[in-house]
Amino acid sequence: MSKRYDYRGIQQWVKRIFEAYPFSEQSSAAIAQSIVATDLFGIESHGVQRLAMYDRKIRAGDIRVGAAAEVIRESPVSAVIDGHEGMGQLVAIIKAMELAIKKAEQSGIGIVSVRHSNHYGMAGYYAKMASKKKMLGISATNSNPFLIPTHAMRPFLGSNPIAFAMPAAPHDFLYDAATTVVSLGKIEIYAKQKKSIPGAWAVDNKNRISRDARTLQRNLSHVPKIGGMLPVGGQGEDNGGYKGFGNALLVEILTSILSQGNLSADLGDGRAKGISHFFAAIDLHLFGDANKITDTLSQMLERIRRLPPEPGKKIYIHGDKEADALEERVKNGIPIDLKTLNEMTALSDRLQVPYQQYL
Repeated sequence: MSKRYDYRGIQQWVKRIFEAYPFSEQSSAAIAQSIVATDLFGIESHGVQRLAMYDRKIRAGDIRVGAAAEVIRESPVSAVIDGHEGMGQLVAIIKAMELAIKKAEQSGIGIVSVRHSNHYGMAGYYAKMASKKKMLGISATNSNPFLIPTHAMRPFLGSNPIAFAMPAAPHDFLYDAATTVVSLGKIEIYAKQKKSIPGAWAVDNKNRISRDARTLQRNLSHVPKIGGMLPVGGQGEDNGGYKGFGNALLVEILTSILSQGNLSADLGDGRAKGISHFFAAIDLHLFGDANKITDTLSQMLERIRRLPPEPGKKIYIHGDKEADALEERVKNGIPIDLKTLNEMTALSDRLQVPYQQYL
C-alpha cells in the first residue's frame, strides 16, 4: 500500500536528512535531487526506498560523509577519479559526469573512470546529464556480487547496470538497465510489499528458481551470499543468458578494470570497499550536423512506435515510460509505500529532522 506525496516536499525532506549526517547544504541538495528524480521517472527501486540502505552504509563507515573525490590521472579527454569512499551521487555528479561533459565541450569527448565510490542510484540520471547538453551520454557501475555467471553455482559479477542517453524528440532516448534480469531494488520492493516474484529472477544455493522475495532478500544480504540473481536471458544458454553474462562482463571491464578499482567479486564480504563507475559524454558535432543526427534518431524512434502492436499493447521506446511517469508524478505526486515511509520517519526521528510539514 502506498500514498502520493508532492515531490518538492519529499525532496526538501531528503535534503534535510542528508544535512543532518552532516553533508553540506549544496551536497545534500544534489543528493536529494538525484534520489527524488529517480522516483519521478518511475524507478522506485532506486529512489527514496534506498534511504535505509544509505543510512546503514553511512553508520557503518562504508560511505564517508567528509570524503572528497580526487582526480588522480587526467588527459584532455579522460580522467581517473578516486572517490575515497564518498557518497556515490556526489562522486558521480560533481566530480565525474560534470568533468566528462566539460571535456566533451572542449575536446569533443570526455571519458571518466571512477574507483572507490559507492552506490550512485539510477545510472540513467548521469547519462541524461549529457543528453540535456545535446550530447550522447553513457554511465555504468559495478556493484556487490549478485549475478551468477552462466553455468556457475555462485555469484561473481554485480547487477552492473549501464545507461545510454541521446537527444531526441519529443524527449530524449534513455536506455537504463541492469545486466541481471532485474535490479536488486526490484526484489526489495516486492519484499516490502510481501509479494511473490513474478518471474525467474534469482536462484537459491542449489540453483533452483526462487520466487519468495523476502527469502531472496535475506539470501542476497547473507555473507557469503546464498544463491544469486540471473543474468538477462535467464538460466543456462537456451534463452541467451550467456549474453546477459557477457554484458555484465563488459560493464565490469569499463568500471573496475579501467579504473583499477575493486572487482564486484571482492565486494560485500569484507575484503574490499568501494565500487567503480564509468562515464562518457560525446559531442554529436564530431560526426557532422548534430541537429540532423538528432532528427534522424527521432524519426527512427517514431517509426518504431507506429509499428503494428500486439492486440491490447502499446509499443514503447526506451525513455517513453520515464517521460510519461515524470509528467504524471509532477502533477499527482510520487508514491511511497508504507514501509519506506516508516523507514524515513524513523530515520528522521533519530537524526532529529522535523518532517511533518512535508507530508
